[in-house]
Amino acid sequence: VLLSAVIGAMAAGSVLMPDLTRYAKNKNHAALGMLFGVLIGFPAILGLAAVMATVVGQPDFSRLMLELENPIWRFFAFFTIIVATWTTNDNNLYYAALAANSLLPKISKWMLTLAGAVLGILLALGGILGKFNEWLLILGVTLPQISAVMAADFFLFRKKKYRFEEIQNISNYRWEAWVAWICGTATACLTYFKIFELTQIPSLDGILVSFVIYILAMWLSSKKMSFPAR
Repeated sequence: VLLSAVIGAMAAGSVLMPDLTRYAKNKNHAALGMLFGVLIGFPAILGLAAVMATVVGQPDFSRLMLELENPIWRFFAFFTIIVATWTTNDNNLYYAALAANSLLPKISKWMLTLAGAVLGILLALGGILGKFNEWLLILGVTLPQISAVMAADFFLFRKKKYRFEEIQNISNYRWEAWVAWICGTATACLTYFKIFELTQIPSLDGILVSFVIYILAMWLSSKKMSFPAR
């Protein structure tokens, strides 16, 4: 279960990374930015948190500063919390607005962004952070399949179509991707409830099934079937 939660968090990053790097000058810059964050920045943060938890028994640096009586440290704690929250949630709002705009192109982007911000604030006030682990589990059984479909589509079928000039020629909905995602998600859920298992890891089972199903669906859609005339 914990492994699926971790995979779900990483899968969310991989699915959203194209949106984050869309304004990079070239693919090398996008790849370097991702590698720096995943291979250097993320492990460094985890390492610092582990050291703090071992030394002072508190992995949260902001909370540690708040426990100090010095008002300067408390100010820095408040500043750190604001900056950390801002730099995280502005990305979340950016991703949500882009996704909503793709589904609802007739609604103004600023209205979708405002609606997402209001919804996020309401969910935060409602204590959604207390359900964060459950949310990661949901991501673990739903998002990795999207990565599998994207990888199969790019590397095996339509690599040349992934260009800005081809965006207008790409359909908004493709049944092959939906079928692959649904089958992979269903398999991940079955693995999670231990009804059916391939590798005993829900996220990995979903990835494998979605990858294979997408290949089969693309083969069926491209195969020309002729029926004899009566």
